[in-house]
Amino acid sequence: MKTTAALHHVRRSLTALSALGFVAVSALPAAALPVPPGVSANNARIKQGFLDVSLYNTAATPVDPTGVKDSTKAIQKALHDAYEYGLAVYLPGGTYLVSDTLKQ
Repeated sequence: MKTTAALHHVRRSLTALSALGFVAVSALPAAALPVPPGVSANNARIKQGFLDVSLYNTAATPVDPTGVKDSTKAIQKALHDAYEYGLAVYLPGGTYLVSDTLKQ
């Protein structure tokens, strides 16, 4: 479907802008697209087209907005999933310790 491909392209563009620190608001219906495993399609941010990095907060991949714990793995996983599912990444306010280069 061309429409689905176009939606994915727009969402990937929003993800790239978000990764650069720009805040983007999408009017596209996120519920029409699949969501990453373990993430509810009813999540408020998902419905707005954003993947909240705090959803990846586990013992193995902490998301620490105080900058004490390394959040690299969780942020990288969120960036990867957001790209794959056409979402923009949402980072709650704070300071995050990132110990390696983040990739798309």
